[in-house]
Amino acid sequence: MKKKSLIIALSCISLVSVADNVGVNNVFGNYLLSNVENKESFGNYGSNLVLSYENDKLIKVTEKTTWGSYVYTFDYSRIGENKVILSCSEDDFNYSLEMTINEQGFVSKSYHSNGEWYEFTYNDDKRLDCMKQHHKDGEIEITYMTYTNGDLVKVEENDGDSYQIAYTSSTVTSPIENIAGLMYKCDLLWGVDFDEYNYVYMAGLLGIAPAHLPVSLKEYGDVQEFKWELDEKGLPVECSFDYRTFRYYWDTNTTGINMAKSKGNANNSDYYNMKGQKVSHPTNGIYIVDGKKVVIK
Repeated sequence: MKKKSLIIALSCISLVSVADNVGVNNVFGNYLLSNVENKESFGNYGSNLVLSYENDKLIKVTEKTTWGSYVYTFDYSRIGENKVILSCSEDDFNYSLEMTINEQGFVSKSYHSNGEWYEFTYNDDKRLDCMKQHHKDGEIEITYMTYTNGDLVKVEENDGDSYQIAYTSSTVTSPIENIAGLMYKCDLLWGVDFDEYNYVYMAGLLGIAPAHLPVSLKEYGDVQEFKWELDEKGLPVECSFDYRTFRYYWDTNTTGINMAKSKGNANNSDYYNMKGQKVSHPTNGIYIVDGKKVVIK
């Protein structure tokens, strides 16, 4: 009887640690990606991506494009079972992913409602190093990722495709730090074909992003160069290449700031809302006061 009790207790401890590790704070820096605008001069295509967060987790991604609208919703209600569900709605087509979460807070296996399933593994730096896609017909697509000093430098697929990623060039002599953990459009920027798992990556559920921003992607003999524009903080606000331009918008990520409770503005400190705007008369809600997250009830 004592042994059974011990097993149950250890199981509960494991579940709690997994739940604690799930969320954007597990992999992101001090900023959260809130919006991405994509404009393409060829074909006059455009899209607008909006990300919504709650309790340190990405809960919804809404994308409106020239061709249609798409909604991706994350459900964390089964995290006690080490499960996260992603529901996807693409116009009239709906599907879902049931993802199994490991002790690091990352996806280890994922089952698509169409019958396909995936496996994911990570290196000691908590970065994704292998993805296996199991098709319904038994075919397996494998993607291997090689890192150097925290940067994804090579992507290889078992069908023979291979990509090399560079972080410096003749004009960019020092690597550009990826201070916010940008994980958008991994296929175009890093050569990893994630499909809908691109949004899972952006939720912090597929490990830590490369340490720097890529300046070129080489496939066979073709080299695609990326031009980055940074703001005064060093955050990427624009990436352009070929006929594409991405514009990035960021919110301050206060997930790492201690939580405190308050019954009102009991001192003379300044109160700021989650957008960084000063509030003279704070009411119920969450504010930043003296570098701390404060809840007024």
